[in-house]
Amino acid sequence: TAVATGTPREGYAVGTMNVSPKTVDISGPESLIGKISKVVAKVDVSELKDKNKGDVDAEIQTQLLYYDAADNLVSKELLTSNCDKKGVTVSVDLWKTKNLELKFDTSKIHTADEYSFAGIEVEPKTIEVVGKPEQLEALSEIKIVAQALEQKNLSEDVELTINIAEYLPEGITLADERIGQVAVRILVEKKGTKTIRLATRAIQLHNPSEYKVQYDEEEVELTFTGAKEVLEQLNQEAIEAKIDLSEFAETGKYEVEVIVSKLPENCTYNEGTTVKVTLSKK
Repeated sequence: TAVATGTPREGYAVGTMNVSPKTVDISGPESLIGKISKVVAKVDVSELKDKNKGDVDAEIQTQLLYYDAADNLVSKELLTSNCDKKGVTVSVDLWKTKNLELKFDTSKIHTADEYSFAGIEVEPKTIEVVGKPEQLEALSEIKIVAQALEQKNLSEDVELTINIAEYLPEGITLADERIGQVAVRILVEKKGTKTIRLATRAIQLHNPSEYKVQYDEEEVELTFTGAKEVLEQLNQEAIEAKIDLSEFAETGKYEVEVIVSKLPENCTYNEGTTVKVTLSKK
């Protein structure tokens, strides 16, 4: 088994390591040989340099070390092997590393009726991965599918642990397999309401008739429900409202329901508001 020691230079991580020869013949006292649980070829990767314009593969000569089941070093003093003179050759591939932002799809997070989704907190926000240079150049983020955070009827915050390795593209791996768990906190808050006074002149006419339309009032009050931070930013400019006049074919006074056709995300319109209009001949 090949084991890397030291820290690769910045921007690289150890990829694959292969040992040649793959097997070793060990001779010596049976009591000593029986203690050997594994044979290790250690290589220091901190000294590796670029070769051939970016080809950072390296072949390193090293001696074998013997360990027992408890990871204690077994003395080689009374042991011999076919690799004692020349040692073994370890071929090391250094792969490029890159820090990528994590992008979570939150479309399958659903709250109970009186609550709203207020966002997510992610730690860490980026993850270091390794791969071939051409693969890394094409990547700017790691996308985590909606199913990873799927929730229903939430009424309080939820904490999840996501294994990012499951969502890496083919050929891309974690730079450190021990750091692949990402903590995600789904934030939920009780919905609030906000009333906005909208100028009636800003209300669009849908299917206008051949009659002149006059509003009987200058403003109308519209009530919205949603997350606190969304409501704080909600104003007249963010709303598109209209009335449908297609069913009115005569002059007269009418009370028409206001339809809101455009709103920010995580915000709903409390339907039922009406406005009085007068239709007269042009």
